[in-house]
Amino acid sequence: MEYFCYISQSKVDQLYQALSPREPEEWTEQRSTEQKFDVDAKTDWNVARIISLFKGGITYGRKGVIHREQKVKPEYVEKLRRVLAAIAKEAPIPALRDAIGSGFPPSPYCHHAGEFKITDPVKRASASDVVTLRTSVEGVRLSLDCSLRFFSEGNNELGGTFNANSSNMRFFAGSIPLSMETLFIILHRTTKEVIGTPLYLKLAGTEDLFL
Repeated sequence: MEYFCYISQSKVDQLYQALSPREPEEWTEQRSTEQKFDVDAKTDWNVARIISLFKGGITYGRKGVIHREQKVKPEYVEKLRRVLAAIAKEAPIPALRDAIGSGFPPSPYCHHAGEFKITDPVKRASASDVVTLRTSVEGVRLSLDCSLRFFSEGNNELGGTFNANSSNMRFFAGSIPLSMETLFIILHRTTKEVIGTPLYLKLAGTEDLFL
């Protein structure tokens, strides 16, 4: 089960309007089925890899839990799929590790899978606050700025607050890292740091933990 714990609705909307994504006509069901999907985190992602990412079961929030904007979440999963397919159709999306080694391609998009941690603990946060997730890749720090309101749980619709729960409290307190997969937009980079903002964050191998 693929668990998308974060989807940036505002960025997906902006890209959806800009790219006007349509189904890639050349990727028929037969061809995508025959394509060998390389799930190695170090490889570039093409349209086939994007298709495979959404082929299995997908969740965005636990069943039986009332979420803010719950009804629009399936719509944004589908929008995200179309946006990623359109991006990958223009050019394969590189892994951050490869991009660092090759001097970065012109595309502003990269993907990465690894352990992310919040360095500034979330305390009495508003859903409108922004947090930064960090990890290190080949000696380069990756910092991803994330709006709290786009995490699948924690939003308090009445008070506009962000309430961590027993499953994710340690993560938002900065005590433990979580393994995540992400595709993000590069906002700025130096030889020591890449700053970006994610289109999505997907939990990797942590089915019992929820964000």
